[in-house]
Amino acid sequence: MEKICLLAAMPQESRALLRLIGHWEPLRLGRLNGARFELGGRECLLLTTGMGMRRAGEAAGAVLEAGMAEVLFSFGIAGAVGLDLDIGDGVAVEAACRLADGRPGEALPLAPWPAGWRAAAGEALGR
Repeated sequence: MEKICLLAAMPQESRALLRLIGHWEPLRLGRLNGARFELGGRECLLLTTGMGMRRAGEAAGAVLEAGMAEVLFSFGIAGAVGLDLDIGDGVAVEAACRLADGRPGEALPLAPWPAGWRAAAGEALGR
């Protein structure tokens, strides 16, 4: 079964998830603090990366290089993304764009979500 790694930029985001998880063990990967736990019968890791694309990318690379997970999810506070989002809603991203002079640039497609991943995410979220 695939190991899942969750990446959060801020400690507040990580702590909020860990409160819901309940039982977890501390984990450290280089400079990154994190936790190890089981969810839905799957081994999961949570790492707090620090803010910014560079830090998130470094954390994702470290996890993959260490062979600690096959699936990565980034999550966190997404204030003002849309008026139709409620607290606790999940958003599956298919494309992202970088800011250029404070404005969204070209949308870049991300890796597609295989059906099995979508099903596992829905299962883990209770949907």
